[in-house]
Amino acid sequence: MIGLDTNVLARYFVEEAEADAATQRQREAARDLIESGQELFLPKTVALELEWVLRGYYGFGVEQVLQVLDQLLHHTCLEGGGSPRPGAGGGGSACRS
Repeated sequence: MIGLDTNVLARYFVEEAEADAATQRQREAARDLIESGQELFLPKTVALELEWVLRGYYGFGVEQVLQVLDQLLHHTCLEGGGSPRPGAGGGGSACRS
């Protein structure tokens, strides 16, 4: 199971019009990972930090932040919480349908 961090999620959800080549590569890598079908883990602290970054740095409104969080909650291969469940990530896809 791969643990996500705030930077990966910010690159995935924020499209910067004036992004440089490095930012574009990071955005593509984030998209490839999040849409890969692999099991992903979202720590609570990362979800909280993402909300703060979206509002405070990128100027997202409440509705935009709620849309991001809703999309994360409904991601079929994402598990959230304090720590990954023991034995997770062992072979095969455990993504929910």
